[in-house]
Amino acid sequence: NNRDANISDSDFDALIQFAKPQLARVTPLGITFKVPIVVAPVTQKGRVDFLMFEDMTVNDTSVQIDEYHRGFDLPNKKPSTLHDPLSFYIYLPSAVLAAIGDWSDSKAMWPVTGRVYVFGKFKKGLFSFKRCVPVELNLTMRNPLKEN
Repeated sequence: NNRDANISDSDFDALIQFAKPQLARVTPLGITFKVPIVVAPVTQKGRVDFLMFEDMTVNDTSVQIDEYHRGFDLPNKKPSTLHDPLSFYIYLPSAVLAAIGDWSDSKAMWPVTGRVYVFGKFKKGLFSFKRCVPVELNLTMRNPLKEN
């Protein structure tokens, strides 16, 4: 699965993590969360231009996540939490109160799966090149509706 001899994709497997989500908005149609993005340190030098999300699910529900168009440098020493959190929206077509009840009574930790495409410029030795690295997400995040 090594599409590029220069960098093994395994360098990037744990690149993107999510910190503790905050509930941003509840409307009759859905819930919006703000989730801080934590970038793991890598040996690579590089600058990420933007992130694109695909096939994302939270708690087994499909979610829409906007592209993240804020560039950042890859951290080399310690994890870095990006300045702007990710915003994602969970559409709840059923009656909202019942749905919020179901969601808040659900597990304390929600599984999050999907794929993030990391677009940027990476350096390896003397070479600098643009590429897109797919990162498979398989993580859990705290259920923000469970607070208090």
